[in-house]
Amino acid sequence: MAQTLYYNGTIITVNDDQPLAEAVLVEGESIKAVGSLADVAAQADDAAEKIDLDGKTMTPGFIDGHSHMVFSCLFPRFDAPPTGEIDSVEKLVAAIKAYLEENPVKGDNWLVGMGYDNHTFPDGKHPTRYDLDKASAEVPIVMMHSSGHVGCCNSKVLEICGITKETPNPEGGIYQKDSVTGEPTGMVEEAALTQYVLGKFMPRPTPEFMMEGVQRSEKMYLSYGITTAQDGSFDLNTVPLVAGMHKMGLLKIDLYVYPQIEMLGDLADQVPRASEAEYVDGVKIAGVKFFLDGSPQAKTAWLSEPYYIVPEGEADDYRGYAVHPNDDEVCGYFKQALEHGWQIICHANGDAAIEQFIIQYARAQKETGIYDALRPVVIHCQTVREDQLDRMKEIGLLPSFFHDHVYLYGDLHLDSVLGPDRGRRISPLTSAVKRGMSFTMHQDTPVIHPNMILSMHHAVNRKTSSGRDIGPEYAVEPMEALRAITIYGAYQTFEEKSKGSIEPGKMADFVILDKNPLEVPKESIKTIKVLQTIKKVKWFIKQNRIIGRIIIIKNGSIL
Repeated sequence: MAQTLYYNGTIITVNDDQPLAEAVLVEGESIKAVGSLADVAAQADDAAEKIDLDGKTMTPGFIDGHSHMVFSCLFPRFDAPPTGEIDSVEKLVAAIKAYLEENPVKGDNWLVGMGYDNHTFPDGKHPTRYDLDKASAEVPIVMMHSSGHVGCCNSKVLEICGITKETPNPEGGIYQKDSVTGEPTGMVEEAALTQYVLGKFMPRPTPEFMMEGVQRSEKMYLSYGITTAQDGSFDLNTVPLVAGMHKMGLLKIDLYVYPQIEMLGDLADQVPRASEAEYVDGVKIAGVKFFLDGSPQAKTAWLSEPYYIVPEGEADDYRGYAVHPNDDEVCGYFKQALEHGWQIICHANGDAAIEQFIIQYARAQKETGIYDALRPVVIHCQTVREDQLDRMKEIGLLPSFFHDHVYLYGDLHLDSVLGPDRGRRISPLTSAVKRGMSFTMHQDTPVIHPNMILSMHHAVNRKTSSGRDIGPEYAVEPMEALRAITIYGAYQTFEEKSKGSIEPGKMADFVILDKNPLEVPKESIKTIKVLQTIKKVKWFIKQNRIIGRIIIIKNGSIL
């Protein structure tokens, strides 16, 4: 088998037994040797390709703790600051109009966009159906909030979905209605958006549309150093498409996916036990997904105490709400997961939702007598309390933090969502470290780009976008942040024996950085660039450009 020798750089192994190395030898798709240049070079054959790192830094390939890779590039962005410029309803409407002029929507298709944030608007209010009607009253339009948990529909979408003043709210969701007229405003929350408007009525994207979007997503993920990605709310009917793309050479990244447990139906037998899950044509069905609440910045997350400033029209004791308020129902799903040996990942932002997860999972363990180490994951885990971390560790729950909130929405949390006391301790990484807990960090893409370097930066610095300190006592050291996106990520998906560190026998998944994140001033971590992403040696992203065989799909044909 072909060999490749990497040398003359800083190699951070994320292996505590051998933290740094001078050289790495790859044979085939696996690491053969790690250590001093003399020792490693002695194991290389004469034909080995030699790669001079030229003083750069090599780390293990980054592992995505939670996102929605397949979904990430399917819909156009209409981003609010600090990542975009849409800071008013007027700018949003103008941007939609401009998009439709350049990209006319044909047939029964909809325009579904994402990225606005009402908190950046002068009055702080969401757009209404009538605002979007100004962009188009004929084209069905849905604009999703940056959180992805609420969105606004124009009148055409409401008509298609049959949403009127008489339409009752679905379980776990809300059709917002005018307090005077009772007419729907166009705003829909949680299940009303995801399961009904988009899930039930939006036309299915064509395979060609999906394939082009997935390719764009993969290129974006690889450009940020990610070699293993997640889709954390996956339609199992999409598995053949993604697997087929791998077979055709269109995809290189490893993708592990989680279908929603309550939507499995007849497809439940496709989900393997956690101990038996493996990649088939680049895709691994890793377990199941469950939602317990919404988003803190959309003020739909379920809290144990009221929001610092409650949304307009809500009572003073408004705390958000549960997606599944029936505890017996929740416990039933957890029992199903335990009995099938499934890893379950649960969306839980608010501490009340986290409490429901802890109590009902422990109850399910007791009622089934099954205490297998299935590594269930609390996704987002933003407002987790110290007492909850203690109990999470006791029953084996892993936290995955959407830690970029400290920067993107830190000011909002301090001033409006949680207030200064609760807000300063969102995503308490240090609390997990002190307990010896394995944790991951994620970006929940498409909420934000899957920029792992920025996540490291925010974990180490804990500054809001305006520069305010936000719980600096919960910051971690750079090495711990690196572990969160490498070996801890591998542990979360039961792959710690094959990924996550640079050790003999593991996959040759690497990232080449222009600077060492362990040595640069902590304030400069965000300036580090991913120069190269290496996936089992075969495929490269180099300076945001794919090196290797590129296959493009156009009009259903391979070019």
